[in-house]
Amino acid sequence: MRNERGLISFQAIVTIALVILGVYLAFKFVPPWINYFALKDTMEQIIKMRTMLTESEIKERVIEEARQLHIPLSEEDIVFEKKGNRVTLAVNYEVRVLLPWGLERVFSFSPEVHNP
Repeated sequence: MRNERGLISFQAIVTIALVILGVYLAFKFVPPWINYFALKDTMEQIIKMRTMLTESEIKERVIEEARQLHIPLSEEDIVFEKKGNRVTLAVNYEVRVLLPWGLERVFSFSPEVHNP
């Protein structure tokens, strides 16, 4: 990394810059995915209690969990279907991640769970 005069090589500078960029991108891109899995886990727990809850109570619980996770979700984004013994709970939402220089990345999530 250092030559005999004590200077850092160009390769070392590029490596450090890439590591910093990687940490920054992870800091921006990982939280939406963590929230996705947390919401899906909550949806799985809610679907197990479906016999004790009405459809509106199920939607309210999903919206409350989304609010706690800072996920932009409305009742129209939630699909709750009963077909015979099969129950489906699905959600569709997008998360916008702002990046430097006015760039943004949009993640589209569609967690879906079914009764066991």
